[in-house]
Amino acid sequence: MNDLTETCKDGELGCRTVAENARNTQLESVFTDYSKQRGHFARALQGEVERLGGTSTDSGTATATVFRGWINLKSALSGDDGGALIAACETGEENAVGAFELVANMRRFDYVAS
Repeated sequence: MNDLTETCKDGELGCRTVAENARNTQLESVFTDYSKQRGHFARALQGEVERLGGTSTDSGTATATVFRGWINLKSALSGDDGGALIAACETGEENAVGAFELVANMRRFDYVAS
């Protein structure tokens, strides 16, 4: 669950980065909301880890930190192109979906193997 918490933290910080770089108030608002949502997901997972007696993580991954730097650079180079920011976010979201699907598939395998 800590891996999924990191994935959610990555999403929270990534969406915040996009919101900060958006030059369109509608995009800024949408990605601010997405950031808050991902933060809520991360806190829910942290609570579940702690409820189960584990120690929860409170950070994202180093890879996502680099990716956020790429978003900042892409934003600077693309000017007012909100499409470039959305494309960068889509990549992050695809990675997040993959992480959650991996865990779901592992759970299914554990259930079938039992």
